[in-house]
Amino acid sequence: MVWNGEGGCEVKKGRKQYLVNLNEKTCNCRRWQLCGIPCQHACCAIWHTGGDPDDYLHSCYLKDTYIKAYSYALQPINGSHDWKKSGIEAVLPPIEREMPGRPKKNRRKAKDEPKKLKSGHISRTGLIMTCRNCGGEGTNMGLHTTLDSMEHNFHSARTNVGVKRNVNSSSSSVAPKKKRKTTSESVCEPVGTQESVAPKK
Repeated sequence: MVWNGEGGCEVKKGRKQYLVNLNEKTCNCRRWQLCGIPCQHACCAIWHTGGDPDDYLHSCYLKDTYIKAYSYALQPINGSHDWKKSGIEAVLPPIEREMPGRPKKNRRKAKDEPKKLKSGHISRTGLIMTCRNCGGEGTNMGLHTTLDSMEHNFHSARTNVGVKRNVNSSSSSVAPKKKRKTTSESVCEPVGTQESVAPKK
């Protein structure tokens, strides 16, 4: 916290930083202005100056204000039938419409509400589950099968990488094959025609 000596200070909380002004009773988090009770940043600044947070409460929380509010007797009023008509239409409830999907018949249960159990069944709440395979807590057969499959895939991947490396090293030692000549590169040899084959006179 950094104090400027006049009533303002910078309060740091982690990476965040807030500006508190005790003279104006304000904080950048706006919590003090909304509820009138000093926030945690304001309390830090008040304690740094040696003050009491109760002295910085809004006047609506003071006992004197409560006594002044109820110092007069409450006056009786007429019923709603004698109230003046304002001429404004009464607000009606929204029109009910059918929602899509199957309607839910069961009510929404609370989080802490216990579930109904069938006759002869016992609740498993608080029961520590152990694995049938290793006997440890927090594991089950499904976890073991997934771990075994992951280990198998890891070993198979390593063997595949080793095979690829061997193939690449063997292919690099073999001499490159000669390219075949294309029709344009090959020399056309003379073909025996009918004149060359005919006997000489």
